[in-house]
Amino acid sequence: MGQRTAADDITEAYCIERGYTVSEHEPDLGIGKRIEFKIESGDDGCLTEVKEFDLATAPMTDGKGRWCQKETLKPIRSQIHEGAHKLKKAKDLGLPLVVVLVDAQGAMERLLNPFQIGAGMKGDLEILIPERGPVVAPTLAAGRNGELRNDHPYLSAVTVLHRNWNWDKCLADTFVTHSPGATPLSPAFFSGPDDLVFDYTEGDEFGEYLLRARTES
Repeated sequence: MGQRTAADDITEAYCIERGYTVSEHEPDLGIGKRIEFKIESGDDGCLTEVKEFDLATAPMTDGKGRWCQKETLKPIRSQIHEGAHKLKKAKDLGLPLVVVLVDAQGAMERLLNPFQIGAGMKGDLEILIPERGPVVAPTLAAGRNGELRNDHPYLSAVTVLHRNWNWDKCLADTFVTHSPGATPLSPAFFSGPDDLVFDYTEGDEFGEYLLRARTES
């Protein structure tokens, strides 16, 4: 069994706060891989693989407080990739599979926002301006390099866990993939009163996707 991390502790604390039933760390699921947690709520369940960011590989600014999109998205995509790759072993269990991202060390401070996570999943952010026709406001679109664009079709969602401004509660931003190859994630999970859930379907304007967050009571 792997060693528990601070990210594992934060994930477990969040689940307990929400009243979920949480398995032991890395339960034996009979698949040859130890997935971080199985969580249950009533008759619903899901498997979560928890990934933590490392200060040693944190993206650096240009000295003027600006980050390069490529360098910012690289650790996000890497952690999604590693978590999804491990969850692949569990895809035949019929449970929703969720990669949980936690910045327990502060390596990605202010960088795990919806725009960065959405771009990491779906593709680099691009601004679209029509070449002809009436003048309209530019729109955001997902371009190349999205980690989930052509890979990991079994992944149900990516969730970011963070603390609120008062550091007295753990909150979740969940990005549902709606992949036809994934088991749908029950709204019982990662959608508390103060959590945000982002639903993306192909063809959505990217900005609308990010702004159309809904909360569940």
